[in-house]
Amino acid sequence: GGALMILDLDGFKNINDSYGHAAGDNVLECLGSCLSTNVRDTDFVGRIGGDEFAILMPGATRKTVTSRITRIHTAINKLHFPWNNKNLSIKASIGRYDYASAEKEQDILDYADANMYKQKLP
Repeated sequence: GGALMILDLDGFKNINDSYGHAAGDNVLECLGSCLSTNVRDTDFVGRIGGDEFAILMPGATRKTVTSRITRIHTAINKLHFPWNNKNLSIKASIGRYDYASAEKEQDILDYADANMYKQKLP
């Protein structure tokens, strides 16, 4: 077992629309580095499209996943992106699904994605 996290940036479209795609690319690169430094060596981080990232945590306990989500939120909240004399910042919604070993990959992805959208609700 383990866990899959789906991370989606909140307000990312606004950065692209207001500051251009180069600013958006800069944010994505910084975020990728941030995620990579805030997961375990045994975890996998990947961009799954647009402003969505997946973090696969094989063998992680529920407690480990919860503490990593807190750590990732804290790290993202501290990120600032200097761009044309402005200091951009971002927030993220993270959904998770803790899996045993029997579930199908697509189901795990769907559950984690659905849980991420629940986080976006006010």
